[in-house]
Amino acid sequence: GRFLATVPVIEGWNGRDGRLGERGPFQFRRITWRQHMPGVSFALARDPVTARVCAVRHLAWLRRELRRAGIDDNAFNCALAWNAGLDRVLSGRAPLAAYDYATRFQNLYLSR
Repeated sequence: GRFLATVPVIEGWNGRDGRLGERGPFQFRRITWRQHMPGVSFALARDPVTARVCAVRHLAWLRRELRRAGIDDNAFNCALAWNAGLDRVLSGRAPLAAYDYATRFQNLYLSR
């Protein structure tokens, strides 16, 4: 619960789509939405209740895949994968901006 409560805060969602098409309080991209919400309109990513369903599924998937790769599924690593994408984390190619995001996320997460 605390992780998913922290995501919309760190994302700073203001009701508008992000510059890369990210949508809703969890700032999902269309590809992530399709992965976890097949057959559900991407327009519903703006709905907090529906978006939370996707967020729960996405976080569970990230945690499972991180553990499968032998990486601790702590808040920092989950936030890093949330921001950079799992593939970039697993390949060691997450950009510095994603590490900054994960650090800010963890600080906020731990203060809640």
